[in-house]
Amino acid sequence: MKIAIVTNHKDSFPFVDELCRELYALGYEVEILDMINMYTVHIPSGSKTEHTRLKFLKKIFAVPKVGTLLRVFFYRYYLSGIKVRYGHIGIHYALSYYNFFLEDFRRLARGLSVVIWGSDFYRADNGVRERLRPLFDEVDAIAITNPQMITHFNEYYGSYANKILLVGFGIKKLDTLKEMKARLTADNAKVALGMPPDRIVITCGYNAREEQQHLYIIKNLEKLPASIKGRIFLAFPFGYGGSAEYKASIEQALNAGTIGFKIFDYFLTDEEVCYIRIASDVVINAQKTDALSASLQEHIFCGSILFAGSWLPYDTFLNIGAKFWYFDEDKLAQLLTDCFENYETFKSSAAANAEKIYNLSSWGIRHSQWLNLYKEK
Repeated sequence: MKIAIVTNHKDSFPFVDELCRELYALGYEVEILDMINMYTVHIPSGSKTEHTRLKFLKKIFAVPKVGTLLRVFFYRYYLSGIKVRYGHIGIHYALSYYNFFLEDFRRLARGLSVVIWGSDFYRADNGVRERLRPLFDEVDAIAITNPQMITHFNEYYGSYANKILLVGFGIKKLDTLKEMKARLTADNAKVALGMPPDRIVITCGYNAREEQQHLYIIKNLEKLPASIKGRIFLAFPFGYGGSAEYKASIEQALNAGTIGFKIFDYFLTDEEVCYIRIASDVVINAQKTDALSASLQEHIFCGSILFAGSWLPYDTFLNIGAKFWYFDEDKLAQLLTDCFENYETFKSSAAANAEKIYNLSSWGIRHSQWLNLYKEK
């Protein structure tokens, strides 16, 4: 069976690549149609076929509104020339942009699905959501990665329940982390990253976007007693996302405070990401919306104490018995104080999460969900 993964969302990488390689390992022919960078990636070689050699078109397509319209015309022309038939086309990240290509997708494939990632639903206003209805009407299946999001999706739309499947991404790094944890201590990881091994490392968010609410986190950390602030060290993974102005405001706030910190303001290698997961004693997620972040699951797998905003849909963690702590918007400082006054109790509870997360999100567990989604129609 030949599967095409279609995406127009820059944050779908590297998750889409990982999914494709897993499908290939299971015997499927897979390729990625990247409608942002205008090339097709052929798995497993990773070779790229450009959709056009006219480089100036990419600059024109980047122009707001006009570029989008021109891109639609280009891809209607491009898709009309494709002769390959697919068993399935899977769209990743729901955008009304795809409404223009539904006729082409249906002609090219026996099965058609869309995967909702989280922000394409949670951060969409009602106008955007309504423009997605033609897409949801046409596809054979709507894949949603979080059980709570399925509930919220049905509460809004109400008419697609028979199309919805729970399909989550596996996390390849869990296997890497499992191997690394056997030979690397948290203290060793801290030293390797240039952080003090005798401090409790608190990782604040997992990218540099403003939605992570770093300033809110810093404000609450600065409310802690001096005796606690002297025991902790802050890590800010800013490898992707965020404007230069926003990053500068974070650094300014940190410099004005009294807690040691390090900002990782460069693209982190997979090994460095794993080191941060292992080095982190605590992770705070105050992001405004989130589906079920792979980054946080990697932290929990490594034994990090997770504090998450009570507005985030993490009942999946509760349902598998994973221990983490919700906080209300005005209660983060108090929860942090409780943690550091009873640190060993919190740490012991978090240490029991590894097997539960592995059984939730390893690719060995997730394969069957994707195979069910991509079965031939």
